[in-house]
Amino acid sequence: MKAKPTGRSIAVVGAGPAGLSCAGELALRGHKTTIFEKRSMPGGLSTYGIIALREPVEVALEEARMIQSLGVEFKTGVELGSDISLADLQRQFDAVVLSVGLGATPALEIEGEEAIIDGLAFIEASKTAPANLYVGRNVIVIGAGNTAVDCATIARRLGASV
Repeated sequence: MKAKPTGRSIAVVGAGPAGLSCAGELALRGHKTTIFEKRSMPGGLSTYGIIALREPVEVALEEARMIQSLGVEFKTGVELGSDISLADLQRQFDAVVLSVGLGATPALEIEGEEAIIDGLAFIEASKTAPANLYVGRNVIVIGAGNTAVDCATIARRLGASV
């Protein structure tokens, strides 16, 4: 059950799982909550980084719509440090929560690295622009975690021998 409005406003930077969860809890406690997300769609890793076989984009977006139904405002296409500053948010809101997600993958510093595609970028392309995703016949996946397995699965489904 949603609490009475507190009169406080809170900015949440990042619409990934942590930001959405935080914003939902704040809204339930009566705070006017606004999420700022640099990408065009909310959901973060759920939207962009989990293979569609496990979590289709629509499932992630439905979770974001549920948070929005609690009264949370979404401002997508707004990047902290480029489109809005932390100082701006601190002036406009009573509190700011930073839930900015993953950073960039460090370079491997190996020969031929220019031909390597980051695993999360590869998964994102498979979810947002699958018709434009092509792989060679031979694909090497570096790593052994969930992201690597997901990349191998996508590549194999696109016809590669992994």
